[in-house]
Amino acid sequence: MENNGVTEGPKRTHFSTYTYWNTRNKSFPYSKKIVELVKKNEKLLLLTPYIGKPTQLENIRIQVILYYFLIYKIEKE
Repeated sequence: MENNGVTEGPKRTHFSTYTYWNTRNKSFPYSKKIVELVKKNEKLLLLTPYIGKPTQLENIRIQVILYYFLIYKIEKE
């Protein structure tokens, strides 16, 4: 099965996001919306990894999604 460049870490994070927001809000639509936005941004980052804001740490960048930060590392192939 192809993972489209997404590693196991983000898959676990998506599940954790669902669990957190479903428990907090007792509602599934918001958690689904957040995870879908993150997935959309992950696809964008695969195409243009340098679009995020650089940080002081080498190869670590931040992408803002609504009120959240997607922190990611660019790894050399």
